Amino acid sequence: MVLPGCAHFPHGLLPLYLYEVRYRLLAQDCLAGDRLFFVANRRDPENDEVSIDNVYPYATAALLQSCRENEDGTFHLALHGLQRIKIVGLETIEPYPKFQIRAMPEEEATSEHRAVGGEILELADQWAQQGIPALAALLERLQTIDDPSITSDVLAGYLLEEVKDQQRYLGALRLEERQRIVSTRLRELSGADRA
Repeated sequence: MVLPGCAHFPHGLLPLYLYEVRYRLLAQDCLAGDRLFFVANRRDPENDEVSIDNVYPYATAALLQSCRENEDGTFHLALHGLQRIKIVGLETIEPYPKFQIRAMPEEEATSEHRAVGGEILELADQWAQQGIPALAALLERLQTIDDPSITSDVLAGYLLEEVKDQQRYLGALRLEERQRIVSTRLRELSGADRA
């Protein structure tokens, strides 16, 4: 599926409302199949053309976690992000866009990654102390997870608003690079980079 201004990250939840006929068919096929789905971010929000040149190259493969078909044939969906992917080709646009994708490799977290993950949580906590209750609640949950990749992905989904930053994060091969993107953004937001 191709949408303007839509980024999804691993371990994140993305609610969608599908009303276009082609995407309703996509939802039906997805439900009848493996329930895997992804949303590509359109490069030109004003141009509805579906082409490999009009989508950003990185996205997140997701599981269609829940779905409700409405009486008018539209759908409400919730996608759970699974893995970063690279879009490498376009197979067809009819009846809906089908892309060729490649899974982005994931590396095992090391003790260094865990240490940086702890620092990222501390930075996020400093920012949350500035009066951001939703982030404080999220951090409570992240404190219980011993996987720095999940921590980084979830915070990236919360923090990265610019498409260039989202794409840089989703396309980063190494966990330390993704952690650096998140910690840099947290420093910008909390003012820690001004000290």
